[in-house]
Amino acid sequence: EYVHPPVDLFRAYDDSITITQEEIEKNSAIIVETLAGFRVDAEVVKVTCGSAVTRYDIDIPRNISVPSVIKRDKEIAMRLHARDGVNVYANWEHGAISIEVPNSKRATVGMRSLMLSDAFVNAKHNSLMFAIGKDVEGRNLCGDIEKMTHVLIAGSTGSGKSVCLH
Repeated sequence: EYVHPPVDLFRAYDDSITITQEEIEKNSAIIVETLAGFRVDAEVVKVTCGSAVTRYDIDIPRNISVPSVIKRDKEIAMRLHARDGVNVYANWEHGAISIEVPNSKRATVGMRSLMLSDAFVNAKHNSLMFAIGKDVEGRNLCGDIEKMTHVLIAGSTGSGKSVCLH
C-alpha cells in the first residue's frame, strides 16, 4: 500500500497578515474620497485582510446603481497606486460592493499549512485531494479531483496559474 511522504518535508512559512491598520485606514479613505468625486456617497462597512489582498466592503445609497460603482475600478486602482489593479464586484453574500486591493507585501501560503488543514486531513481515504490555497477570509481551499467534472484555472498574468498546474 502507498505510504504518503511526511508533511515535515515541506517548509513551514509564517503566513501572518502583513497589512497595518494605518494602511487599511488610508486605503479606506482613498476609496471613499475617489467615489465621492463621482458623486457616490460610499461608506466602508467591513474590511477583510487576506494573505495577498484586502477586501473593503462598501455600502452605497439606494439611488446609486451598482454598475456605476463597479466601472470605477480603474480610477480606484490609480488612486491606490495598485499597479496590478483592483477587483470591484457586487458581493451578494455580504450585501455590499467589495473592492479587493492587493497588499503591498504578500504573505506566503505554504503547502505544509494547507496539507495540515482539516479539509485535507479529514478527506476520505481514497479521495484525490489537492491543496489550492487560501481565500480572502483565510480559509484553506482544497479540492477533490474525483468530484470535479471540469477545472478552470483563471487569474491575471503572473499570478501562478502555470505553477499551480505543474
